[in-house]
Amino acid sequence: MPRVLRKWLAPGSGVLLKNFWGVLTDMPATLLPWQLEQWETVTSQVAANRLPHALLLAGPSGLGKRQFANRLIDWRLCALHDEYEEACGTCPNCLLRLAETHPDRFVLMPEEGSGQIKIDQIRAMVDWAYQTAQRGEGKFVLIEPAEALNQQAANALLKCLEEPPEGTHFVLIADTPGQLLPTIRSRSSTLFFRTPQATVATDWLGQQPGFQPNHSVLLQIAGGAPLAVQDMIEADYLDSRRAVLRVFSMLKNGESPVAAAAFVSQQLPDAVISVMVSLILDLLRMVRGDRNIRHEDVMDQLVSLADNVPELRWFSLLDYLVECRALLASGANPNRQLMMEGLCIRTAEAVG
Repeated sequence: MPRVLRKWLAPGSGVLLKNFWGVLTDMPATLLPWQLEQWETVTSQVAANRLPHALLLAGPSGLGKRQFANRLIDWRLCALHDEYEEACGTCPNCLLRLAETHPDRFVLMPEEGSGQIKIDQIRAMVDWAYQTAQRGEGKFVLIEPAEALNQQAANALLKCLEEPPEGTHFVLIADTPGQLLPTIRSRSSTLFFRTPQATVATDWLGQQPGFQPNHSVLLQIAGGAPLAVQDMIEADYLDSRRAVLRVFSMLKNGESPVAAAAFVSQQLPDAVISVMVSLILDLLRMVRGDRNIRHEDVMDQLVSLADNVPELRWFSLLDYLVECRALLASGANPNRQLMMEGLCIRTAEAVG
């Protein structure tokens, strides 16, 4: 497609458009401002015909690593990848991708409810990887999160990385690459993603729909990850935090855990747990004199909560929160009211 036509079709908008034949097309999303250096690295590798057979995208969550991986894979599977540095969105290969039927793309993610990528999934991928690419543009395997590989699956993947199938590339995404087998890391070329400067992140967030001035505090809570801020806005994180702080105060003042549970049960359990974990980690930082406090805007309330509460109690409550989070992640459907009551009882024991 001529570049001038692509301009009028608004490349980089990340929206579905129609080409001249009325077919829906998928224009690739614009690179995020803090990803330009990483994109230059991979495009230079492609230009030199040296794209690694295994690429590990590593860095904190909320930086758009999955978006980056999809942009790379979509571009290389596009029939016009030699002409542009992004997927055209209109060729037969791109239309197959848009329909989620591209035969040369394989995605490995945890099975629903398990939280793990298992050996059978790796075996299916290996059988697929050693077949010839059907569309002639190579083959790509996306693994996310790579930390979800269980021991057997990781060992099986390692064998594949040691003797990679010709024309097949692996893209692994990891928030905590240290959890991967050292041999998997050594067989992969690592591309690091770091949190952008606050001004860069704030400027970008300010251009996104739904962002309000009071949301600026979320960037510090999110550890500087702009996409995490977007998720927090969508989930009404500040409302959940207000509710959790109110529950802490109620229980600190000796009110009934059942009453506190009734109050907070209007919030989603995973939101309550996420906020509580974040606040407790800040409480522990305060106790240890760490100045890296994320909820600095509610410091006075944190100081009040920490008063006369032994550090061990916070660790015990954290352990319980981790158990609750694992229960929710397992695919179970626990009774919300009972979970909140149990959580409030344990919290009352901690702060009382």
